[in-house]
Amino acid sequence: MSDTQCPICNIYANINNDGQDPFNKIIDCEKCGQYFISDTIIDKIKLPEISETNKDKISSWISEQNKVFNIKIPKLTIENFDSILNQRDKTIKEKFDCFMKRLSNYTNNEGKISIEDLSHIDYCYMQKKDFQVLINKAKKNHYIDDNVSYKVKFL
Repeated sequence: MSDTQCPICNIYANINNDGQDPFNKIIDCEKCGQYFISDTIIDKIKLPEISETNKDKISSWISEQNKVFNIKIPKLTIENFDSILNQRDKTIKEKFDCFMKRLSNYTNNEGKISIEDLSHIDYCYMQKKDFQVLINKAKKNHYIDDNVSYKVKFL
């Protein structure tokens, strides 16, 4: 095991060989989540044509596989790499639905959402500018308490 940076988002991550092939890695990233990646894909991600927006898409895809679809270690492979990059951007409604699904994890005994720290919101493929729009919409629809301040850590 080594402690280094995630090849996708450059945040701290644990990187392990998958045990079968030294060219395949299991990454456990604070932002993206846990995923499988080959050295071939790591090299491809470093190419100049892979923009930060594309890296955000990849990170979001991994995180959604982990958190929304409960796939413990999704595989980022040569077979699915291009299709991930070619996914359309999420609509604001899709981001909001994803955001509300994440918030539902913070529901207390009374059914109210109680949040002190929202982290890893990025799995909704949300940029900082989108966050305030979604908070306002959630407050307007009384999904979250209007009197609560929210502290968010964008990774």
